[in-house]
Amino acid sequence: MNLSFLSVVSILHDGEELYQLQKKLTHLGQYLLQNFKDFELILVNNLGVNPPEEAIEKVPIEVRKHIHLINLSSRSNRNFAILAGLDRANGDYSIVLEFPFYENSAFINQLYQKTQEGFDLVYLRGIE
Repeated sequence: MNLSFLSVVSILHDGEELYQLQKKLTHLGQYLLQNFKDFELILVNNLGVNPPEEAIEKVPIEVRKHIHLINLSSRSNRNFAILAGLDRANGDYSIVLEFPFYENSAFINQLYQKTQEGFDLVYLRGIE
């Protein structure tokens, strides 16, 4: 169990993500509960419409209590949305996590372990 406080920032920028949001948040949250003493999941709604509250309400309470939602007033540049999430982050470590990586949550622990080896900045780059 990692004793650090981890902030996970994710940006909702595709309406399709809403259909799988409950399942993915539940999966990721369960992984984080098992591997980190404290964490927060910061979701930045960059859709401009369709707040995801309904999907979040269906997530189990033990995970839902760690979720913070930021609703942007209008759709903005993706980088601005990331900055809004990082501005809200309170963790000892912060990670910007794309939704496709929710299924492979073990990446989070691997990135965290690299920070414990003395690296100040670590990242994972996916192939599109």
